[in-house]
Amino acid sequence: MEIPPRTTETLLKKLLQNPSEENYEQMAAFISGAGYEDFISSLKRNNTLSIIFLKNYVQRWIDSNTLQNFYSEEFITFLIQCCIEGVISNSNWVHVADFLEVLSNNYLISEQTVQLLIDRRVENQRVFILIDSVFKKYTVHPRSNRLFAEINRSIEMFFPVFVELFFTPAIIDEVDKAYQEVLVSAQRVMLGESNELIHTTLKARFDTDQEYILSIFYSLTYQDIHPYFEDNIQHFLKIFFILFNQNQIIVNQIFDLFISKYPEITNFDLIILTLSRIDTLDGLIVNTLTNAFNYSRSFPAVILGFLRRTLRISKMEDWLTTTQNLVRGNDVQRGFVHRLIRLLNCDVHAFEGEPKFFVAAVLRFKDQSLLNEAFSAIKTMNTDTSLIFTIFRYLLTVQEYSECNLEYLNTDVRFICMKYLSNFLKSKDAYHRDILLSSRIFNHSSGLQSVSPNALTSYLGLDVNKVLSILTASLDEFSSELLFRIVKCDETLLTPLLYDIITRLFKNILKIPLTSLTYILDIYILLSIKLKRYNLELIETIFNEEMIDFYNVCFLYISVLMRETDVKQNFILQILSQDELWKTKELHSGLSFILISAYEMGIINRAQIESISQFLDGYTKILVLHKLSIQMTGEYTEEENYLVNGIFDGNWFLESFMNKKYARLVLKKLVRDENVPIPIKQKVIEKNLINVEYENVLHSIVKYFDI
Repeated sequence: MEIPPRTTETLLKKLLQNPSEENYEQMAAFISGAGYEDFISSLKRNNTLSIIFLKNYVQRWIDSNTLQNFYSEEFITFLIQCCIEGVISNSNWVHVADFLEVLSNNYLISEQTVQLLIDRRVENQRVFILIDSVFKKYTVHPRSNRLFAEINRSIEMFFPVFVELFFTPAIIDEVDKAYQEVLVSAQRVMLGESNELIHTTLKARFDTDQEYILSIFYSLTYQDIHPYFEDNIQHFLKIFFILFNQNQIIVNQIFDLFISKYPEITNFDLIILTLSRIDTLDGLIVNTLTNAFNYSRSFPAVILGFLRRTLRISKMEDWLTTTQNLVRGNDVQRGFVHRLIRLLNCDVHAFEGEPKFFVAAVLRFKDQSLLNEAFSAIKTMNTDTSLIFTIFRYLLTVQEYSECNLEYLNTDVRFICMKYLSNFLKSKDAYHRDILLSSRIFNHSSGLQSVSPNALTSYLGLDVNKVLSILTASLDEFSSELLFRIVKCDETLLTPLLYDIITRLFKNILKIPLTSLTYILDIYILLSIKLKRYNLELIETIFNEEMIDFYNVCFLYISVLMRETDVKQNFILQILSQDELWKTKELHSGLSFILISAYEMGIINRAQIESISQFLDGYTKILVLHKLSIQMTGEYTEEENYLVNGIFDGNWFLESFMNKKYARLVLKKLVRDENVPIPIKQKVIEKNLINVEYENVLHSIVKYFDI
């Protein structure tokens, strides 16, 4: 069997299929010896693999000081000649450009090579692609005398090209005429029309490689502004205005550079008129436009017209993820335009439809007419899901609530609708307020009065079965929270059927997000306490699967289970004795309630509590000591000192608002404290009622442990 001869093409294919060190060494040995001419011949045949091989491995040759003939002046000239004469096809120029960029980064492109490229532009204007690649290093290399000297020399060589392209009398007249027409037509832009003023003379002149010419300008001005450019910058900016539509990315980069580094010579009005011509929102361009407007505050009507024209929400593919992002304060689709809207601070009513409510949400603006329009929209069934989605978002932002059409739970906006309903219920939640106001100290109070049991779920017409069906299908945080809010309002819904449904959900616990699981488990603990039914298998699953993110809520469930079922003491002691758990602050909440249960059950003693408490953070430590009535000296705030040591500073509590995380604990203790006069109790409670519903622990745990 005859062995095929080694050639550039066969070795390159082998290297491409398996880029191992052995295959590379074979290729390197071949082209540095007998195969050199074959490799050169492959370049003359426009072999793409050969050109890619050059750009991929030249940095290695430079670093190892090998194969120097492939980055010598002679070879570089040969390769450029192949490009200019059409030997190397247009599609492969980009690989040659990458090759030259690597050489330039290593200062291996001489002035003679740069001058050669500039001189040969007449034969093939695509040579600007190669020049651009040589100059790109000016935007990435750190400042140095060597770099500045090279930049200045490059400017001296290339500036005549700018003069030839942009500064002939005819071109200057065309540019000035175009710019004046823009200023005259600015009124059209103010009215929201798209401005397509592009002069065909200039566009035709630079239609092929204008992007690379502009990129060259960007590179040459990146480090510092040369007098050549500073003296002619207004004319250059007008040129960029004219070429913007076909070169939006690079023109925007130039504008952004000049705004950040050379604001004193930058024409912000021109930049605003240029960038506001786009018809779709682009994050990078909007950011530059915002910076320009922030400097000048000119042409606000143009900015308003731009926003009215472009503030259209794009089609959402994933409504759940979009809702999750917005709830977390991350507007992925249009977040980049928020700052511009706030700077403009325009009249919300200048917009119509969905953009009006989007702008209102960004500005947190509300007036009665806008609220009425929003409430009316969500009460009726509207097929414009983008509009309804943004209205729900707006109402959530300004925290205004009313009933809505529950048919939206059957549409794409169901997730944000459920978040809206959850927040509605939460805003009316008076669970702990009711308890405090029903105490005997308010029997004769002339101030606050206790509210009646919450009938809001009936008023809204919420259907638990519908929410359960959504939760079962998606296991999302919004249906789980809404279910929790409904159950908290109406505990008659804590039925054996609901317990069984949630137990089945836990069969897919690996698919349940932590936020969802937290709400679901809160309901489950309420069910377990009421029905005296407990799920030890759930605990085993979480530990066996090492679901570390779920450990804290798991510990909360254990703190109840150990008091209600026969949980082995060894298991509890094993948890409490693991140092790694105590080193994780996110687990302190769950561990603290295991501590409380363990102490009250006699599993651990006071000395152990005092020893462990030094590892707890502030709130958790105070909670444990307060709940177990263990006094301990230390540096405490007024609230902490009262909870731990019973020292009540009446003047401070009357004059100051409590930290919301301690408010409920302090007020509940205050109600029972016989040493504090009733009038003082009343005033302190009334002052701090606003924070008693603060949720920093599961509701079921707060209720079970009476905290």
